[in-house]
Amino acid sequence: MKLCTIMWASYIPPLKAVCAANGVDLSAWSTKQLGQHPEVLESLRRALAAADCILLYRTSDPIWDELEADLRAAQERCPIVVVGSDPTLWGLSTVGLEVAATAYNYILFNGEENLSNLLRFLRGKVLGEAVDVPEPQPVPWEGLYHPCLEKVFTGIDEYLAAYRATLGEPRNGWVGLLYSRSNWVNKNLE
Repeated sequence: MKLCTIMWASYIPPLKAVCAANGVDLSAWSTKQLGQHPEVLESLRRALAAADCILLYRTSDPIWDELEADLRAAQERCPIVVVGSDPTLWGLSTVGLEVAATAYNYILFNGEENLSNLLRFLRGKVLGEAVDVPEPQPVPWEGLYHPCLEKVFTGIDEYLAAYRATLGEPRNGWVGLLYSRSNWVNKNLE
């Protein structure tokens, strides 16, 4: 599958990783990149013309107005799945609302498993290939996490019990770090 996508920059690295692992030829641009570097629009247009499927995470950025004619032309030859936090911007989708909403949930829940399943979903539900398509799997939105523990904890007591059982008592007190869900779910913790 040749997949062309435009989405938020933070979604691109994990999507590239799962595409590489699943044999998908990905061409990806961020809305920020397109807005700041209009010289890349020609390479985007070539990728749109060569894609088997187009996945767009649409925003209200002005670049979308410039791309609308190209996307309308692409609608004639391949499926376009448009998602984003504002469903009123999904109008360029060539797939049904239910298909777009499910694709959005894979991206929203995020993580390696959901993004791999997004590729299966696009192959099965959009391109008509005979593949097993698991449903999007919810991933916690907040919690307590330690890289040596195997899960996310919803409460401090459960976390401390698991920490102490696995790692013992800390020698110099406790330290907590706050980081975004996106970084955690995509294992970008360094």
